[in-house]
Amino acid sequence: MMRSSLSYTLARILMFVVCLLAFWALGIDLLISAFLAATLSMVLSLFLLRRLRERFSDDVADAVSSRTQRKAARRRGRGPGDETIEDAEAAQGADDQEFVGDERP
Repeated sequence: MMRSSLSYTLARILMFVVCLLAFWALGIDLLISAFLAATLSMVLSLFLLRRLRERFSDDVADAVSSRTQRKAARRRGRGPGDETIEDAEAAQGADDQEFVGDERP
């Protein structure tokens, strides 16, 4: 995952810097050049960096999936969850309501 995120991020930065230098070399003010470079590099990255973005997205999805599976495996190993305990207590409470006061048989 680290490699795909790094390559995508570096490609986006490189695209912005190239656009910025091109606009600045044309004699456009630096602030306006930065705005134009950000806009143009964003649009170009949608088309030119599609494979890198998809690879990065797949890596993130895989990491989330494996993390979710590990958490589920840890939960299964702990024993009954809160919902199971609460359901048992609610069932016990329903049985206790049949008796009046503190007297129990």
